[in-house]
Amino acid sequence: MKKSIFKTVLSVMLLMSVVSYAKVSIEDRKVSFEKKMDAISGMGFDVSKTGNNYILTIKDAKMATSAMLSFASMNTLDVNSRGKIEDAIAKAKVGVEIDWDKYNANIEGSVSVYFLGTGKESDPIKKMISDKKIGAYLSFDANDMMAKLDIKDIDEKIVDGLNSIHIVLKNAGIDIVKAPSKESPSREFTLKGGEFTYDIENNGTKEISFGYKKPICEVKKSNEYTGTQNCKFPTIEIKGGDHSDSGSVVFKDTSFDYIVAVDNKKVKSNISFKMPDIDIKIKDALDDIVVQLKNLELSANTDGIDESMMKKLYSIASTPSKDINKTIIKSIELIGEFFKSGMSFDYKGSLASVYGKSKTTVFTLKDFLEEGGGSFGKTINFKDIVTIANINVKDIDSSSQVFEMNGFRYGFEMKDMYNFFPAFMEIGMKAVQQNPQDLNFTKENEEKFVAIGAKIVNDGFGLSLSPVGIDSIFIQDINGLKLGKIDLDIEARLNKNDIKMDSPMGPMLLLSFLQADGKLVLSKADLDSMSNNFPPSVMAMVMMYAKYEGDKAVFVLKFENGQLMVNDKPVM
Repeated sequence: MKKSIFKTVLSVMLLMSVVSYAKVSIEDRKVSFEKKMDAISGMGFDVSKTGNNYILTIKDAKMATSAMLSFASMNTLDVNSRGKIEDAIAKAKVGVEIDWDKYNANIEGSVSVYFLGTGKESDPIKKMISDKKIGAYLSFDANDMMAKLDIKDIDEKIVDGLNSIHIVLKNAGIDIVKAPSKESPSREFTLKGGEFTYDIENNGTKEISFGYKKPICEVKKSNEYTGTQNCKFPTIEIKGGDHSDSGSVVFKDTSFDYIVAVDNKKVKSNISFKMPDIDIKIKDALDDIVVQLKNLELSANTDGIDESMMKKLYSIASTPSKDINKTIIKSIELIGEFFKSGMSFDYKGSLASVYGKSKTTVFTLKDFLEEGGGSFGKTINFKDIVTIANINVKDIDSSSQVFEMNGFRYGFEMKDMYNFFPAFMEIGMKAVQQNPQDLNFTKENEEKFVAIGAKIVNDGFGLSLSPVGIDSIFIQDINGLKLGKIDLDIEARLNKNDIKMDSPMGPMLLLSFLQADGKLVLSKADLDSMSNNFPPSVMAMVMMYAKYEGDKAVFVLKFENGQLMVNDKPVM
């Protein structure tokens, strides 16, 4: 059922891409429409006409898929997904009916488009097809430009023995704000999701229910790859199970924004998600779990991609080779170029709070933040920092604290690592060329991967862990362990070397090229109190290396020439 709707929408989108290009007078509309139908035949369709009706049959699924994805600005869809679409729409037929009186009067819904199937549908779907229930109505303005598309409402129940599927779709469609023309490829349109529910029942009981209400996406495209997209989803709901064993997830006021622009022949992009309210409920015979997440936000940016690369990417996607392996090879090669172009990126994820409750435990988290970024050039540089203000776990029966941590922080940075991505992509490309039917790598290719790993190690790189620490922590299960502020910073570098990593002694010899400096700081009182929580033998060794500065216990770490030193004392 869902595949049928998908096929219809894609077919309608193709029709829109053709009928929205010309500006003709009302008197010439019939002639103009005829020409547009002829144009569709060059996009993988066979077009036949009877009176005011047309039948469009897909004769070249690959070409038709490319045309439809181009209109939908989805040219970069991966090869496997393209293949699934091609299989789904192969030999599909779409009917087009025109009410010329309405068309000439610019009345909405003058053109009806409906799915006629592929011949492989089940009997219930065949009934819907014969009743022309799967399709859309198209509306045009006085200038013969596409103005609106309204998907036909669906309210169908498909029964198979004790199982049934109930699908409802209402008020979905597309409003065309600006159509592309021969002079300009720019276009603007609004996607309206309407209201949708998809219920699966077994013997009268709902097993799975999925639905959303009134999502809307505003799309503005300057060309194939630049533009903006803003989407809002007031409610998305997923439910399953019965009263004794059930689960549900509800998303409220979710939004999605996507921007791609060109600055000085460099392509930059920004993508962001905002999910202010997520409610999760899971219930079974053993537990009853509730989880609430507030203000989850994700964003990412890229910059420094040559515009010429984007043009190549869309060219490959919009005109794929009939030999799918050639398309894969070209795509892999281009991705390799992306990773050596000097592309930079950054990202950020945050979560204001999490509240979780089961029959035995209450869990809370406040102010999670992760942000980082990096670049790909001759070397790879990457940095990531995570902070959490508070994590708290309480036992419901005893009302006692089980765990609490405040001020968690963890920073990680990789510096000047050999950029292995282009070489990695090249090996993948050659593997496809050598044996396109079986992508299992040969021994030769495996050896090349080992060589890449060796080059990463031999070229050397820097690594830092900073900042790492907590403001305080309590763990009931470790004899009620309580600690205050702890800070750890480590700077390390693996220097350039010529160690043979396939040698049995390689990893051991590598230690002589590793340098590291670090510092661990905690309060003297906390170090003393740890003797109540850890074995005496462990604490005796720790105390042997401790150095005190006022009320702080300090451990200065140094690793050089294969030897670890703590406060200038060698660790044996």
